[in-house]
Formats: sequence, structure tokens, C-alpha cells
Amino acid sequence: MTTKIALSEYLVISRGQWDKDLSREEIQEAIDSFYVWHDRLVKAES
Repeated sequence: MTTKIALSEYLVISRGQWDKDLSREEIQEAIDSFYVWHDRLVKAES
């Protein structure tokens, strides 16, 4: 018999513009932080 594991589903919606006062480096840091968070969610579901 196989065991089924329920996986959660996530939907992330992003829209709008970045804060015009942020530098490119700060924007990139925010994007990088998002992907770190996303990767942790994916690994937690594995």
C-alpha cells in the first residue's frame, strides 16, 4: 500500500513597483531574500 502525503500549495502574487528610493542593491537583496524564503518552503514540503 502506498502512503499519500498531503502537500500544501502556495501562490505568491507580486505587483506594483519597487520603492523608488531603494538602490538597485537593496532591491536585489529583497529579491534574494524572497528566494531564500521560497526555497525554505519548498524544502519543508519535501
